[in-house]
Amino acid sequence: EPLPVPESPPFPVSAWHGDLVLVAHGGAFAGSRLDIGTRVLLEVLGLGGPQLRRTEVTRAENERNGGESSRSSGVVNGGRRVLDLGCGTGALAASWALASPRDRVVATDRSAAAVASARGTASANGVADRVEVTHDDAGSALAAGSFDTVLLNPPFHLGASVHTGAATRLFEAAARLLRPGGELFTVYNSSLGYRAELTRLLGPTEQLRRTPKFTVTRTVRRP
Repeated sequence: EPLPVPESPPFPVSAWHGDLVLVAHGGAFAGSRLDIGTRVLLEVLGLGGPQLRRTEVTRAENERNGGESSRSSGVVNGGRRVLDLGCGTGALAASWALASPRDRVVATDRSAAAVASARGTASANGVADRVEVTHDDAGSALAAGSFDTVLLNPPFHLGASVHTGAATRLFEAAARLLRPGGELFTVYNSSLGYRAELTRLLGPTEQLRRTPKFTVTRTVRRP
């Protein structure tokens, strides 16, 4: 008698998005799709699409010729410490690592499926040696003030309803984890208007892009 077909495959699925491969285990948000909020944030950061590997080559050539990475701050072997907070399938972490090979990237999520997915994504894109993925709730096990940059696409739904509490927890976590003067790049649903809250919890916040659906902001951690 044949076994029943499971509702979801017990193995990861993957999909190409330009030069980026996303790997997803069952239960990971958006699966192997690149959700639109993450896509907008990648575009604003200059990390979206096929320029990722071209950027990596350009940076490598620049370094061989005596230049420095534009994101280099001398923090870790000449690179920055970057955190993908609530990483999901790891699109932001892998994209940053591809574009900035001298930076050290950490990705963290409370979901075991997301952590497995992000590790798979890092491996599939050849950056597993530069992306550390941890299973943690809002970065609670990470040292305070230990990051130069935080990338965040916070959840804002609980079932079918809008719920902003999770985003606030992640903003508070970013405030703890960023060094003074560090940067938080956030994408969120434009209707939620998080800019005032980001300014209150972290520091001066500027709008980098706004569409009818999404807003991208840059917040500088106050001293």
